[in-house]
Amino acid sequence: MKEKKAVIINSNEIKKDLKYEPPLKIAYGIDKHTTETETMTYGRTFIPPHARNQRHYHTCDAGMFIRKGKLKMFLGPDDDIKEYIVTENYFFYCPAGLIHGLENLTDEPAELLFTYGNCPSKDDAGTIYVEERWDK
Repeated sequence: MKEKKAVIINSNEIKKDLKYEPPLKIAYGIDKHTTETETMTYGRTFIPPHARNQRHYHTCDAGMFIRKGKLKMFLGPDDDIKEYIVTENYFFYCPAGLIHGLENLTDEPAELLFTYGNCPSKDDAGTIYVEERWDK
């Protein structure tokens, strides 16, 4: 059996993905492209002041930790959208298939950490967008 190796990654040195959920900037720290994992994706999202991403869902579970800021989370389909305000130090769980999105409610950049469960990369997360981009 091949010995697996630990990997240390500085999140400040990771190239930010600007196309996945604009205007958010996403740094994928741990996934199948940066490590030998076959089961997880873990990253850091930077949310500009008053920015909002388009609502979407994944084919895998997603977990988030609000590291900085105050966010409005949008959950559910168009005919039953629920809104929640979350602030620093809150965890947020979103099961596979649940439509969700977020908006930064402050004049400062916000930040969250996220993980996709049993999913080794963003490409494997099966992201489906249900509305148009907000930054057009």
